[in-house]
Amino acid sequence: MRCFECGSMLELESHHVVPRSLGGTKTVWLCATCHGKVHDVQRCVSVGTLARKALAVKRGRGERTGSVPYGYRLSADGVHLEADEAEQRVVAMVREARTKRLSYRKIGALLTNLGMVPRSGGAWQAMTLARIAKAAGVSP
Repeated sequence: MRCFECGSMLELESHHVVPRSLGGTKTVWLCATCHGKVHDVQRCVSVGTLARKALAVKRGRGERTGSVPYGYRLSADGVHLEADEAEQRVVAMVREARTKRLSYRKIGALLTNLGMVPRSGGAWQAMTLARIAKAAGVSP
């Protein structure tokens, strides 16, 4: 593979032609120097530095960055959070079960038996339930 712009074969990085935030899926290979130029960076920088710069730009525009906490969803404006009723019920059940000293594995089995599934659609993981409990203010 070679850099799409200059033909170099050194330090190639994948660059989204249309940003992922705008639905882009196609990428081209660029060397670190050309990738830096595309992102208006004067010197060669790492992908991590480019990501931090992109997140700073999003925050500067007032856009949401980071993950959405369990029990909430992103509102229609794409910035604010609003309560997700189904997930709030799960949070309440986790809080109640932990106050009764149930293990995370037992809580996961209880939720599964009640037909409640995590966001991923898979099985409840003890670590996921521990994070939910911690965010809900329940001691381990």
